[in-house]
Amino acid sequence: MSDKHKIKSSGILMNNQTFLIFSHIELLNVDPNDSRDVTVLVLDWGVGAGPSSQTNPVGSFLNFSGTIPPNTQQRLNAEIPADHHYEVRVTFKGDDFSVNIFGTESAGAGWLEGYTVLNDQFFNIELD
Repeated sequence: MSDKHKIKSSGILMNNQTFLIFSHIELLNVDPNDSRDVTVLVLDWGVGAGPSSQTNPVGSFLNFSGTIPPNTQQRLNAEIPADHHYEVRVTFKGDDFSVNIFGTESAGAGWLEGYTVLNDQFFNIELD
């Protein structure tokens, strides 16, 4: 097991629907022996479709910290207002851990086409 924190990012996504959507987050710890301490942030990168710079502090639609036991999954939902840009960022230690996200019209509903980021589509962030 790695002792270094890993940070995964979905990159910037946009709710271009005319209604609020949910970012449905599926966390999975498949390690048979070790728990994973996890932080999940759903960051609000602002509104608008045109080119823009985020100059204000980044807000958060979700700030979760918890422990995912061995062989366990955890589901989270964050409300994303219409026209907002957002990012899902996950921090954890170790291996054998997966995160997938889906955009849905309501908590627990089927996903919306184009709002899915699967585990292998996240990219790693190296912060100093």
